[in-house]
Order: sequence, then structure tokens, then C-alpha cells
Amino acid sequence: MEPQEKYSEGRIPVPANWEEVFSPFYFAANNGDAPVRKTLVPSFQTILVFSFGPPAIVHLPDGDVEVAASMAIGPLKTALEYTLPPGNQILVAIFMPDAFYRLYGQSLKGRSQYLKNPGELVQGHCFS
Repeated sequence: MEPQEKYSEGRIPVPANWEEVFSPFYFAANNGDAPVRKTLVPSFQTILVFSFGPPAIVHLPDGDVEVAASMAIGPLKTALEYTLPPGNQILVAIFMPDAFYRLYGQSLKGRSQYLKNPGELVQGHCFS
């Protein structure tokens, strides 16, 4: 049995019926014993971050924010730094231009809407 990598990352293709909404999904996993800090560079796009395991930390200009389950962030105008604690995995859905607005009927803009819990964007389940 080969030893498992302590940190892994990559891209997952988008299903054909979602190609107009998302670019390829990004994933990362920290299977090591220490936190890992990395940078993601989705320029001028809105993203959904899903965190599995202990909360991931997103480093924003206004301060660090824990992502316990999911979070919408954007539009990003700079690189996004994040820290994955041991045992955490993230999946990042990067929206195509204007797709976030087409899906949710609103956009995230200005400092007061830089972050949002996706459940607050619509009535009912936000991913249905």
C-alpha cells in the first residue's frame, strides 16, 4: 500500500448540464498533522466554499473567517488565502461570469455582502 499524500488538491470536471454556471470545481484535502495555508486565485468571480471536517479558515482583508459548512464569497478581487486544519477537505464551486446572479437573482457586492451564508440567499434549500 502506498503512503497517502498529506495534502492533495485538484480540479473536478463540471457535469455538462452545469457548464454554463460553474468552471471546474476545485478541491483540497489536508490529511497531515499540521494546518496547511494555500492560495486560490479565482479573479473577479463569486465562489461557494464547502468545508468538510473541522472548519477551514478563509483569510480576508477584513479578517479571518471560519467556514464550518459552506459560504458564498465574492466577487473576489484578490487572491484568496485559506488554511485547512488537519482532517479537513474543501470543495470550491467557482461561478462563471453572471451565473451567481442568474441562479440566485442577486449579486454579492460591497463590504456588507462580501460574505454570505448561502442559506440566506433564497427561501428554502439554497442548493436545490
